[in-house]
Amino acid sequence: MSMQHQRKFGCHNKGFTAIEFVLYIGIISFVLLLTIAIFYAIIFYTGEYYDKTLLRSETFKILQKIYYNNTYCSSTEIGGDSIKFIFSDGSYEKLFATNTTLYIENQNGSSTFLSDKIDLTSFNVSTSGNFINIFMKLENKRRTQDYSLTSTIYRWSF
Repeated sequence: MSMQHQRKFGCHNKGFTAIEFVLYIGIISFVLLLTIAIFYAIIFYTGEYYDKTLLRSETFKILQKIYYNNTYCSSTEIGGDSIKFIFSDGSYEKLFATNTTLYIENQNGSSTFLSDKIDLTSFNVSTSGNFINIFMKLENKRRTQDYSLTSTIYRWSF
């Protein structure tokens, strides 16, 4: 075989050049940086989404309880931070706010109506003719999310 033929197909024992090495390290660093950023965003926004969902579900639970009781009660008693539903059999359910939580009271006693991960910062109930006006503001314990709501429900009984 000729010398030219051996050079064309022979093994070259060259390693990486300095430029190739720096380029590979740069590409690997960039991919690693993007991966870390994506995982951080997933973890961070999952917590944010959980907080928002929890606030909305607690708000929905309160409104659903008020609407349900309002539909079946025979009369209501409304104070600034409470609403009491009295049923035809003499039983009652009262929602009332104190400090940072909402309680539900009935003939069996009272208990907390909100999750322990939520603070109630405002709860006001008023009437206007045949309507119950509700304003509430909920906040998570870490103080990173809050949710305000104003709602009007038709009073079936007064």
